[in-house]
Amino acid sequence: AEDEHAAGKYSAPGTEVSVGMAELPKYLLLYDGICGLCHRFVRFALRWDRKKLLMFAPLQGALARECMARHGRDAAAMESVVLLVDGGTAQERVLLHSAAVVEVLQRLAMPMPLLGKLLAMLPGRLSDWGYGLVARNRYRIFGTVGMEGDACALPSQEERARFLSTESNESLLH
Repeated sequence: AEDEHAAGKYSAPGTEVSVGMAELPKYLLLYDGICGLCHRFVRFALRWDRKKLLMFAPLQGALARECMARHGRDAAAMESVVLLVDGGTAQERVLLHSAAVVEVLQRLAMPMPLLGKLLAMLPGRLSDWGYGLVARNRYRIFGTVGMEGDACALPSQEERARFLSTESNESLLH
């Protein structure tokens, strides 16, 4: 899970917590805010993250742009969920593709860490190939959220506190 493979905004206002770079959480999951699959993955992580280790922000937001720029990447061009680990510290690192998914699964309640361990046993090239295949087709297969005509659940008050932004008016979860 430690392997670093080489390789929207339509919600109710006030659903995020503003943070500075020095205040980043240990685990920040950056996701495509309009992707139906990504939205489901965030909801899944919220449900299984009983220790509340993960925080969330959309790739379309300023926080993701700032975090990814520090690693020479363009958040708007990302075709991956991104897990920023130890953000704002000298140990800050970015996990992409299947490595990010495996690390997220290993932070969730049982039995998800077992699933993460099973996925981690796959060769990185194979799991990233599968991840890429799904990522390239995610809008076609899973649709989008937050677009006109789409209906989706708003986060609970407790869940809202787990979504971060550097802008006080940036919307985060659809």
